[in-house]
Amino acid sequence: MKKNFMVIMLASIITCFILVTGCIDPYVLRTEPENQQLVIDGYISNQPGVYVVSLTRTVAYEKSPSWRNPPAESPKVSGALVTLFDENGNKEVFYEEKPGRYLTRGIMQGQTGKRYFIEIQLGERRYRSLPEMIKPVPRIDSMYSGFQEAVGNNPEGFYVYVDFKDDEAKGDAYLWRWNGFQSYETRPEPGVICGSCKYNCYAPVSSGNKSFLFNDLYTNGNFLKRKQVAIIPFYSSSPFLFQGSLFSINEAAFKFWKLVYDQSQNSGSIFDKPPAQIRGNIFNVNDANELVLGYFGAYGISNKKIKVFRSNTGRLPTSFFPKAFGDCRPVYPGAVADFPEGW
Repeated sequence: MKKNFMVIMLASIITCFILVTGCIDPYVLRTEPENQQLVIDGYISNQPGVYVVSLTRTVAYEKSPSWRNPPAESPKVSGALVTLFDENGNKEVFYEEKPGRYLTRGIMQGQTGKRYFIEIQLGERRYRSLPEMIKPVPRIDSMYSGFQEAVGNNPEGFYVYVDFKDDEAKGDAYLWRWNGFQSYETRPEPGVICGSCKYNCYAPVSSGNKSFLFNDLYTNGNFLKRKQVAIIPFYSSSPFLFQGSLFSINEAAFKFWKLVYDQSQNSGSIFDKPPAQIRGNIFNVNDANELVLGYFGAYGISNKKIKVFRSNTGRLPTSFFPKAFGDCRPVYPGAVADFPEGW
């Protein structure tokens, strides 16, 4: 019997760390529900800003040309009433910026030590997340990088490391993501005069769905030194502006995102774990049997930026990409002509 595999285009909990604009990097997961499930994704943090919740639905695999080439997008869910609550009864209603994407207006700000949850009214159905507390997050003491040639399974690139002190309390768990800006250069088109064209620009880059998950099971209370958190490819000699974000998450969030990561890495061999119904912390208030997917988290976040200089390796980049012609900005998605903050 053919399995009715489904694709969950589950928006990353980390919206590229730009809380206001939030670019979505989808996770692709496998499960076997019979109907289109609701997928709810979002978080509140100790960082100021606008908080984002995305509502989508799963898509059947057979609608895709190949299970290894799933649809680019999941159906967006519009017309929902999304409300954020804190433990004291304060609340803020999200507005729908565009189909399936709901934003706060910055009225409520997450505070360390407080619990938060969301409610979603969708027609006659009402959904709620379990309350979660924003845990304290360690300060990133230092962040640095170093070039490393390919050795075994370790690829060539600039390896980024951090030093920080784990909290004395047991059971701490962390998630690490990064984003940054890569500089690009194009050249004028032959015979074309363009006074408004920009031939130098800066395009955003993120870790996408590649995150580092770790906990303090064996390092509780220790000073963690030279913890590897990212690898920046060596495909250009130009500088790279790197911002790393350390997320303090609870045990339930750690287990959820670990399962998400494990299933997204399955190779499709007979030794893979069978697809699981990845339940998060969200449920239908009136129907406990409905499978609701996704997670609404409450996270403490610590950020740090460094500039990675890639011209001091004594060698040329691994890959060579010839300069494109014309204005730089349309060539690279999201590119801007002005220096990004911190450059």
